[in-house]
Amino acid sequence: MELSLSSSKFRITAPVSAAIVAIMLLFASNLWLARQTNLSRESKLDPHLSDALVVSQFCASETKQPDIALLGSSLVAVASVQAAAIAVNKPVDRLSHRQSEFFDRALHTNLGMNANTVCLALGGAMASDAYLLTKHVLNGAERPRAIVYGISVRDFQDNLMFGVETSEAFKLFYGLDDLPDIWQLPRVTADTKLALTLAAFSPLWENRAILSKQVMATALKPVSDNYPLLLKPEASTLVSTMKIDGPLAPGEAVSHPTGERMKEAYQMRYSPLAPHQIRTQLAYFNRLLALCNQRHVPILVVNMPISTDNVAIMPPKLYQYYLTETQKLCKQNSVEFQDLNKQPLNQSSNFLETVHLNPQGSTAFFDALAKTVGTSAVAQSLPGNPHYAAVNKPGSL
Repeated sequence: MELSLSSSKFRITAPVSAAIVAIMLLFASNLWLARQTNLSRESKLDPHLSDALVVSQFCASETKQPDIALLGSSLVAVASVQAAAIAVNKPVDRLSHRQSEFFDRALHTNLGMNANTVCLALGGAMASDAYLLTKHVLNGAERPRAIVYGISVRDFQDNLMFGVETSEAFKLFYGLDDLPDIWQLPRVTADTKLALTLAAFSPLWENRAILSKQVMATALKPVSDNYPLLLKPEASTLVSTMKIDGPLAPGEAVSHPTGERMKEAYQMRYSPLAPHQIRTQLAYFNRLLALCNQRHVPILVVNMPISTDNVAIMPPKLYQYYLTETQKLCKQNSVEFQDLNKQPLNQSSNFLETVHLNPQGSTAFFDALAKTVGTSAVAQSLPGNPHYAAVNKPGSL
């Protein structure tokens, strides 16, 4: 009987022991992979193409705390870099130049303030991307004293963005503490949620595709050495990507499609309506505002100027719904909202196509923004403002 009981116990505990050993081996392999290989999230992004990577690296290299960080999409990024080239009167890099010198100058000219402003806007960013950037990157000792977040309808409704989890910024910035939000997303399949969860825990899982290619390449090396043409990829499978960095001269506009092409693209972004996406992005917008309040970082939300032609192609009531809901969330979080989508900023002569400001429109926008900032809590958070000491008591951050 004893032997039988002992054998039974062995049969019960052996699988458990094997599972423990497997988990330990998995943990050890993940630890080795993290230390011995260059498969970080950053290493998989192209520094000539990736806004998210450039912003992440810029923030990591900054030693001086920015006074104001500009967040938003390309509507903000394009305006900032075009205006910066004019302010410094020399070429700047389209992608990596993140100082916003014209905004600095406009704040000094209009308000007498000396401020260090940076542009951390990401091309194609949704509200979820701005939240993750703020939460995971702008969280150290060098985080900005204040934030100006330029928004527009596309930040909440974009049919060309297939889900929160598909953006480059999401893949670069999300962490373990974002998993509860991910699991609540309505249009993400269970297997995608599980894959994102495993990737957050395991470098081995996150890099499975790359590791599989490396293993295959190693296994086929004898074949490729002796028969190089046999494994040569077809020309049709080779994809060439156009770099988006490079010099931008003072007064030069960033590369952009024609107005008609941009109109077609935005018609696809806006129609049909995607209520689930709008609700999801509004929820992330709310999280961002709440996070800034929690950290005692003043944030000013600015409705970006876009042309009346762009508003005209939106489904009926979309624009008003966007304005109503974003202003309501700002009010609930005691955050200031300013509408700069009005004359003369939104006149057609200020745009490259229908949504991105041209160099002339960019400088006009930052002059108007500086005046708007002057009456906000953002200005009161700056060291050069007489109210700074009152609102930045020790321990407030």
